[in-house]
Amino acid sequence: MRRLFRFLKANFQAFGRHWSVYVLLVVSINLVLTSLIVPGLTWGVNRLLVVNGIGYLTYTNFVSVLTKHPLVLISLVLLVLLICGLVYIQMAFLFRQIKRIQEQTPASQWQLLKQSGHDLLTLKPLTMLIMIGYFLLILPFGQIIFKSVLLNKVTIPAFIIQDMWTTPKIWGPIILVYTLALILSIRLITFLPETIFNKKLSTTRLLQKCWQTTRGRFWRLLIKVGVLAIAITLVGVLSQLLFFNLQRYYDQNLPHYALLLAILNLFILANSIINPNRN
Repeated sequence: MRRLFRFLKANFQAFGRHWSVYVLLVVSINLVLTSLIVPGLTWGVNRLLVVNGIGYLTYTNFVSVLTKHPLVLISLVLLVLLICGLVYIQMAFLFRQIKRIQEQTPASQWQLLKQSGHDLLTLKPLTMLIMIGYFLLILPFGQIIFKSVLLNKVTIPAFIIQDMWTTPKIWGPIILVYTLALILSIRLITFLPETIFNKKLSTTRLLQKCWQTTRGRFWRLLIKVGVLAIAITLVGVLSQLLFFNLQRYYDQNLPHYALLLAILNLFILANSIINPNRN
């Protein structure tokens, strides 16, 4: 228990030393994603469906659409690859920013963004292929550590998962998939940073290093991830209560500015790390 408290204390202290920079970084990234990238991708998909005379695309007509419109299938595959590439650039940019903040090294935003794009272009083909599977199959189960709103566009929607749980016959396969994904998300928890900062390693050596790093530490890492998830959720809930009470104060004492302040509060909650429901 003491180790867990020390773990939390060390992480909160590290965050507290540069908390304003971290918050600004996360808010800025999410603002770009939610205001520019995601709407652009949504428009592209909608335009693709309109051009091909498809009224809508859901899991109920997904197979029939792909069999009757092969060009749509090709376009969607390319779109998924594009999203995975953007997720990698986002993560690389975030990691490089955090490293810059911790080491206090000078570097412009544009330099770090170009370096992040270069990170993607210099990935080995096999590493890139594994990375795509990592994003689509493993990362969604470990989003407490690495999270991106872009992945919501290419992963199975939550309502489909909930609908699958209503069929007891497939509980076994679902539990098996969840268990395997959870195990891999912990055993390969260093995979994403390693691909960014250790590009000289071969794909096989990279996977071996990740596996060796977490060998014998699975339960310890799982507990730390769980504790970190609970702590982040509690901070998020407390922050939402704080903003709610602040808004009540604004409504009662600053009615002329209440609407503007409400918009500001909602913006912070929607785009910052303190929102436990942020996708």
